[in-house]
Amino acid sequence: MPAAPELPGPRMALVVASTGYTDPAFTQLRSPARDAADMVDVLADPDVGGFTVTPVLDQPEHEIRRAVDAFLAGRGVDDLVVVYLSGHGVLDARGRLYFAAKDTVRDRLSSTAVESAWLLDRLEECRARRQVLILDCCFSGAFAQTKGGAEVDLERRLVGAGRGRAVLTASRAGEYSYEGTPLPGAAVGGSVFTAALVDGLRSGAADRDGDGYISVEDAYAHAADQVRAAGGTQSPQRWLYGAEGEIVLARNPRGAAVTPAVLPEALQLSLDSPYPDIRRAAVATLGTWLTATDPGQVLAAQQALHLVAAHDSPTVATAARDLLRTAEPTPPPTPAPTADRRIDSSGPGPSPEDDAARGAIPRRCLRTIEGHSRWMFAKAKPVNTVAFSPDGRLLASGGDDNMVRLWNPSTGQPVGQPLTGHTGLVYSVAFSPDGHLLASGGKDSKVRLWNPTTGQPVGQPLTGHAGEVNSVAFSPDGDLLASASGGYDKTVRLWNPTTGQPVGQPLTGHTHWVYSVAFSPDGHLLASASLDGTVRLWNPTTGLPIGQPLTGHTGFVYSVAFSPDGHVLASASRDATVRLWNPTTGQPVGQPLTGHTGLVYSVAFSPDGHLLASGGDNTVRLWNPTTGQPIGQPLTGHAGEVNSVAFSPDGDLLASASEDKSIRIWGAA
Repeated sequence: MPAAPELPGPRMALVVASTGYTDPAFTQLRSPARDAADMVDVLADPDVGGFTVTPVLDQPEHEIRRAVDAFLAGRGVDDLVVVYLSGHGVLDARGRLYFAAKDTVRDRLSSTAVESAWLLDRLEECRARRQVLILDCCFSGAFAQTKGGAEVDLERRLVGAGRGRAVLTASRAGEYSYEGTPLPGAAVGGSVFTAALVDGLRSGAADRDGDGYISVEDAYAHAADQVRAAGGTQSPQRWLYGAEGEIVLARNPRGAAVTPAVLPEALQLSLDSPYPDIRRAAVATLGTWLTATDPGQVLAAQQALHLVAAHDSPTVATAARDLLRTAEPTPPPTPAPTADRRIDSSGPGPSPEDDAARGAIPRRCLRTIEGHSRWMFAKAKPVNTVAFSPDGRLLASGGDDNMVRLWNPSTGQPVGQPLTGHTGLVYSVAFSPDGHLLASGGKDSKVRLWNPTTGQPVGQPLTGHAGEVNSVAFSPDGDLLASASGGYDKTVRLWNPTTGQPVGQPLTGHTHWVYSVAFSPDGHLLASASLDGTVRLWNPTTGLPIGQPLTGHTGFVYSVAFSPDGHVLASASRDATVRLWNPTTGQPVGQPLTGHTGLVYSVAFSPDGHLLASGGDNTVRLWNPTTGQPIGQPLTGHAGEVNSVAFSPDGDLLASASEDKSIRIWGAA
């Protein structure tokens, strides 16, 4: 996508939020602090809102009045002003609406709260011809979980006779504006309406026509749709009065959408020709499109060349890759990492003599582990998953023998007895961040929790999925457990691992089996991969999707993994590629990583983020995630597809699980 155009005119925003109240008649609120922080962040972002933002948080009534007066005074006619308020809204006996401040006294609203009529007067006096008022507040009564309620004629009180004024509200008059239900132990989330509004701006998903701009109407439509999708009973409202043309609230950080041009029929026939020379000539023609002035032509050429590079014969694929590589901008020099384990990002792989400077890069198999079988002396079964404990002393594995097993990765010897209880194949294992719990998911549609020290089950199985559990993952703080399901289910579920109870509603949206889940390092994002060919991002606090699905893979997506700094998301696919994404913008990072000759089942970053491992076609491959270049030669030795890869916490070891019924431990020496 090309960059979105510049935002018009001076842009100023005032963000007011009240969370705590001295009067016990008011319920203390959770969400306004998070709402304010998110709004400040997205409005001030030069790639999104581009506003100069003034935050006012938890201030007494007179300070809010002064801040509003100072903010609106002196604005020019060409300015765009945004005023956002989150907190309690209160009605007096005559039906007049007030905004409660930190020191508001419920029985003395006229002297201790900010009346809406006063705010309207200030907006009327403001010279700015473009004004946006966003309200996530109403009257709060006996409902501890809500902000709002009662008949509030917001249109009459807040629109007035203003020219070029837009008013967005979280709910209808008489409806409640709901705070997002916080997950146990998780960070406090924002209100349902504000979270949806911020998501649309931050991800660019609100840019429905793809022009690179997000209008007030676009933002409202996205937020309203998200609130409805979340099952909320509130109905966000908006009024637009006297505006001449659209009021542009933000720009899409992903840029303006580009529709790929249609390849001429003759060119498409040449690409489909059975003769390599004709296909090479077609590739050369596509190379000329890469420098076209029409972004649609450039995109069409890139898409076609990537397909050729991934699937054509070696000579034709090489020609396509060379063109794509030539067309790529030269990346800036990568600063030398401060960690001891460094890799050279300038070439396809480090030389052996530089290993001492670069640290440990897995190059050979140190040991092979076998033993997944249903009873003694029975034939071994395929191994589907591996995971290291946080201290690196244990390696957990799950296999077709319906068991979870623990190993000493340094010796390859089993630790304790197999963990039994699953009645079907075990597809995924994951340790909690403190190492006190081990989770497993399998074909029996259950998630089980174990004490890895004793090997005993913890609590009852977590049930609710209607299909096999393909993946489990703990949040970084260990307070949430995510699971992904296939079959007729196609959902991601969140659980409280302490109580074993589900958290919120299942996350729905994928149209095929969900194969993998992963939390970002800060816990603010949850990624899921599906056989529908997409990767989706979710807000684990609200359960809402973030942005649009990440598309680009041409086959099933089997695995996702975040880099340790959270800046990159990797995905592995049946299309024989690994793709890298920016989870903030949803845009691909660089070109697909090609080299596997068959499907790729698993990806994992090293703890320092300098290596990315991928496994699938009987091999494990290592990549420099900064440059997208392969590191060294593929790790070979498995006689079957590699189902799972995992780095040890210190990064010195890499484990791989395979259909050949073995686990291999790879190291530098």
